[in-house]
Amino acid sequence: MALLVGATGTFLASRMMGTTAFLAAPGQLLGAAVVAGALVAFALRLPIRTLDKHGSAWGGFAVGLGASTLFHLVDKTALLHSWGTVALMLALEAAVVGYAVRSRPPAFSLAAGAIVTYCWVGLLTAAGNPMALIEQVVLVAAALLVLGLATRRRIPVNV
Repeated sequence: MALLVGATGTFLASRMMGTTAFLAAPGQLLGAAVVAGALVAFALRLPIRTLDKHGSAWGGFAVGLGASTLFHLVDKTALLHSWGTVALMLALEAAVVGYAVRSRPPAFSLAAGAIVTYCWVGLLTAAGNPMALIEQVVLVAAALLVLGLATRRRIPVNV
């Protein structure tokens, strides 16, 4: 429900601001809404499983870092046709979901890997502009500090 409200709000705000250059066509929006609705309905029909054992936090971090890095490399290199890129990114997403379902790593570890990726992407994007680089260094330092503090509270020492 929160996803639907957020997506609708983003769409309406974009329409009101007059920035239609980045809006999808109505057919694309409808197709995305149908796929999202089908995925939500499918997820709600899955049985609830409780597992006492979680997968490796470091494994989850590595998968989060590797998958988000690969996502950015595929996105930035444009080696494939646009539909090839979409197919590869969907396959990557499916692989990460499959890993998460089988291995059950803590969700925080996957997110931490993705955050570290966004740290290096931000620094790379800011290269060449001293003020942007300083801004990114501060943001990366803050992100890593928050991750470090949160990690101490979430990941057991014996992992």
